[in-house]
Amino acid sequence: MTSKRRTGLWLRVLGPLCAWRDGAPIALGPPRQRAVLGLLALNAGVDVHRDDIIDAVWDQSPPFTAVNLVQTYVGRLRRILDPGRSPGDPDGVIVSSGRRYRLRLGPDRLDWALFADLTRRAGAAISADDAAGGSRLLQQALALWPSGEAMSDVDLLRGGPGLAAVVHEWSVAVTELGRLAVAMGRGGPAIPYLWRLTGRDPLNQRAHALLIRALAAEGQQAAALRLFADVRQRLDEQLGMRVDAELAEAQLSVLRQEPAGSDGVGSAGPPRQLPAGIPGFVGRDRERRRLSDRLDALGAGEAAVVAVVDGPAGIGKTALAVHWAHSVAGRFPDGHLHLDLRGCDPVAPPLGTAEAIRMCLDALRVPADESPSGLAAQIALYRSLLSGRRMLIMLDNARDSDQVRPLLPPSPGSLVLVTSRRRLAGLTLDGNVQQVTVDLLTPAEARRLLAARLGEERIADQPAAVDELITLCAGLPLALSVAAARCAARPGLSITSLISQFRDARQHLDALSGEGPGTDLRMLLWSSYQQLTPPAARLFRLLGLYPGLGVTLPLAASLAALARRAAGQALAELATAHLISEQAPGWYGLHDLVRTYAAELAAQHEPEPEQRAAIDRAFHHYLASLDGVDRLRYPACQPLRTLTRVPGVRPERFTDPAAALVWCQRQRPALAALIGRYAAEGPAAYMTGERWTLWLYFHLWSHRADLGEALRVVLTDVRLTGLGPASAEPRADADSDVSVRDRYRWLVERARQRGEQTTAAYCMFGLTHMLDRNGRQAEAAAFAGYALDWFRGIGDRGGSALALNQIGRYQAKLGRDAAAAESCRQALALCRELDDRIGEASAAVSLGQLAQRSGDVAAAAAWYAHAENACRDQLHYLS
Repeated sequence: MTSKRRTGLWLRVLGPLCAWRDGAPIALGPPRQRAVLGLLALNAGVDVHRDDIIDAVWDQSPPFTAVNLVQTYVGRLRRILDPGRSPGDPDGVIVSSGRRYRLRLGPDRLDWALFADLTRRAGAAISADDAAGGSRLLQQALALWPSGEAMSDVDLLRGGPGLAAVVHEWSVAVTELGRLAVAMGRGGPAIPYLWRLTGRDPLNQRAHALLIRALAAEGQQAAALRLFADVRQRLDEQLGMRVDAELAEAQLSVLRQEPAGSDGVGSAGPPRQLPAGIPGFVGRDRERRRLSDRLDALGAGEAAVVAVVDGPAGIGKTALAVHWAHSVAGRFPDGHLHLDLRGCDPVAPPLGTAEAIRMCLDALRVPADESPSGLAAQIALYRSLLSGRRMLIMLDNARDSDQVRPLLPPSPGSLVLVTSRRRLAGLTLDGNVQQVTVDLLTPAEARRLLAARLGEERIADQPAAVDELITLCAGLPLALSVAAARCAARPGLSITSLISQFRDARQHLDALSGEGPGTDLRMLLWSSYQQLTPPAARLFRLLGLYPGLGVTLPLAASLAALARRAAGQALAELATAHLISEQAPGWYGLHDLVRTYAAELAAQHEPEPEQRAAIDRAFHHYLASLDGVDRLRYPACQPLRTLTRVPGVRPERFTDPAAALVWCQRQRPALAALIGRYAAEGPAAYMTGERWTLWLYFHLWSHRADLGEALRVVLTDVRLTGLGPASAEPRADADSDVSVRDRYRWLVERARQRGEQTTAAYCMFGLTHMLDRNGRQAEAAAFAGYALDWFRGIGDRGGSALALNQIGRYQAKLGRDAAAAESCRQALALCRELDDRIGEASAAVSLGQLAQRSGDVAAAAAWYAHAENACRDQLHYLS
């Protein structure tokens, strides 16, 4: 059916720009109005920004009234193309959204859309090995567009990237029809189009090679040989180059009189650039489901769907992305592009935008001599080529959002899959972007990976060794893969014998690194580290010295002597680079292998005095922070000592008692590790001045059995020589409980000699806990009485209340309920005078327990309610 005999609206851009309604031509207005319509038609179904219209219609010198003129042209076109419909009608031919316009015409009303649909269907037929069907569809498409010219009468758009992209599609269709015609031994259908293409592009060697073969297939060998001679002369005279291999082979096939189709001309179908899948891929079910959820959004919005897979080095981002991409590749018949952007490549620099766009245009078969000269025009051409297509574009190893944005397709239907070691916040702020952060493998997934590489039988035979190997690799897929490869290379040895090399911390990274840059864990971490700013890089190094499992912002600030704001910026940068992870709000941790690397860097780049100063600042951070917690816990008690203010230390700030308790519970392992580190350095580094006060704080907050054990180990390991006469030092080889008790007594005496009466009293009070834990309540009650006398002697009424309540508890355990109740009532009264709500609640709990044991359930309930009311919104620490 010709355009003049169609019903309804029909718009033609393939040739002169024309429109009909019910077969009657429509006047489209002045040149610039026609150019606006032409630009919208080339991008039918896609939003076109008003600024892009202005740039296309007025080039570089638009008038100050350009915005109003565009609005005027669009308004007139609406009335011309869609008479009787209001401008805001969502079903109109031209719809607007903010500063964007979209032409809503499909293959039934726009020849360019019909051409694109036919060529897409042809590509699908060819992929399904239906060459004849593909050839028929291409012939139908080219029949719509015999001239290969688009909007030949719209001079304002000539030379623009949009028009160049459309014309390129005609060239691609002609080339593919020629390939099919030659392969099937019937050159006739393609010859007219190939003559036109070679006439327009006289140096296109592939088009000439296909035309030579097509002519020969139709028995025109003489014409084919003359054509070869002509193009060879042209190449020599104009470019000073010889014919390429494809053109030379075409001439030889004519000279040999080879049958048409016998040479198996290769397909030039859509690009299929996805890398090969990873053998033995396991796990990642949750991440794959999240990626697949994005497929539902394809074609539903106004832009391509983007999925960003991020995570640290060696976590398996690319393996996941490639594996998943292959599983959904069939949904993108128009091709698959793959680019390694080299954002964190340990060897090569990041891929620039110009190089990336050129690689994409090459994949889309745009010859370099047909590309615009400027980068902006090349980007516009690339986007125009992708407009309306369904393509999967994988951008691997992106450095930042700016590297990705120029490569995003302009329209829905395509999917962009990005991998990066950094969180691409600039992209993920867009609601159409799915962020998938890849985490460490679970032990079960790690075991499946090892089984896939080493075999189920070898894994099952050595379960303990496999568990240790998984622990040493800490769930990092790269480390597991390298370890598995080392084990696989020596099948005769047990896994137990092979993993001994992994246990040495100094050789840990070497043992878990492969030979190439892509599998060398240390090099991969370096490529992330070297992109950090100096403050973030220094903080990263110092985190390698810190013995705890995680840090807060104030602790990080103290380690590096940074202002809180600067520390927050450095932590955010490290988290963005996935060198640390925010494991809970405000709580940052390092992977074990990353910590090992950070410690290596600290040893290489941080002078010994600065390493020591950082650890000392961490110590003072804890001391000042625990002092703040203790003031919340026992506001009426005297502080253990006057703290020294150390430059660069930023203690925690607690306004919420519950948050202070959570912090204490989290920090206990770190405190034990820090105390152990000082203990290992000898007596001068430990148990002197404020450092043993840190130990005392630690003990006062450590009433649980497991922490009591940790404390016992720490105290047993500490040598107190150098702090007093050797004869005064308790024996280290004594029974552990006795030794710890003797150390307490020694500490009490040392504090008394130094005039630190408050500290001595609290040491005495701490000894009662140790005695109680060992079932020695009578001695505990006696020493609590000594502590009470000391507290009263120095005027510490808060300490007195603590001691009274503790005496009551010990008396209760000894069956002296009346005396216990009297002690607890005295503690309660004193806490009320001091407005110590926590102490009051603790005493009320003690009285409730006594009442409950006596069978007075009502009294017990009343005391418990009293305690709950007293400590509401306070620090819930009543042990």
